[in-house]
Amino acid sequence: MNVKKVNGSWSYDFRCQNKRYRKRGFKTKREANEAMQLKYNEVNKNQLISSKTPFLEYFEDWIKINKENKISQSTLNRYYNALNIFDEKFGNIAIKDVSQLKYREMLKEYAEGHFIGGRKEGRTKASVQKLNNCFSQAFKDALNEGIIERDPTWNAPIYEKKPTKKEEDKFMSLTEYKKLKLFSTSKNELSYLAIFILIATGGRFGEVQKLQYNDLDYINSTIHLRGTKTKSSNRIISIARKDMKYIKNVLNQRPTSIDGYIFNTGANLISNKAVTTLLNKFLLDNKMNKYTLHSLRHTHASMLLAKN
Repeated sequence: MNVKKVNGSWSYDFRCQNKRYRKRGFKTKREANEAMQLKYNEVNKNQLISSKTPFLEYFEDWIKINKENKISQSTLNRYYNALNIFDEKFGNIAIKDVSQLKYREMLKEYAEGHFIGGRKEGRTKASVQKLNNCFSQAFKDALNEGIIERDPTWNAPIYEKKPTKKEEDKFMSLTEYKKLKLFSTSKNELSYLAIFILIATGGRFGEVQKLQYNDLDYINSTIHLRGTKTKSSNRIISIARKDMKYIKNVLNQRPTSIDGYIFNTGANLISNKAVTTLLNKFLLDNKMNKYTLHSLRHTHASMLLAKN
């Protein structure tokens, strides 16, 4: 199910039962989304959901109706990831046959590192909680509709194998932070520039990844971060003038991408993996603790608080 803007107006486009439904001419995204939901419900009005309906089928429709175009892409990906995990564990099981015991077994196995390729070190309680949250509301809705008589997610214990990262481990020390920033200026490559901008702005990786040339205001020394989570995350960040000057010098020495994206590698936008690999190399070479790109955001926020 897709809602997009075409030639100044909004349109919807989706497939159902091997048939395509699309309409354009809506003034706002909200109007297009509401019309799409009404059409989807109309198309499906003769498809009765019963307790024998496979949960995978019910959950996929539930995601499309309740989550698509309403949450960030990264959060939406989490729901589809949960769909794949359920498929690995249960296959095409009917919604009525999902037992509380087997559901808890899935959470426990997920905590131990099973599913979607596996994770030897296991997973944290926070990761397991997010997985459970994906399913919990869907089963509650099914219970409310009378499709099932009991909710297998009720009072589900949240397991963990990998300890949740200690709060202090989410932050770099000021010395480490400055050392990384200096390292990020050692080459004019995109992965180095990405780390520099992450440090300078405290932005999320997805926000920096999608930066465009016109997001940089050299005169006022600001960077427009378009946001990846909510509308309020679309914001203007002021950075030090010397940092903006450095960014400008690097970009002046690099070819300009034709699509306007700063971090276009020529094939696609720079990946989180590429930048994380560079960060990990720096940490290993300098015998530092394991930090993530998001740790830079935590550290940036901590420094702002310390300076009032």
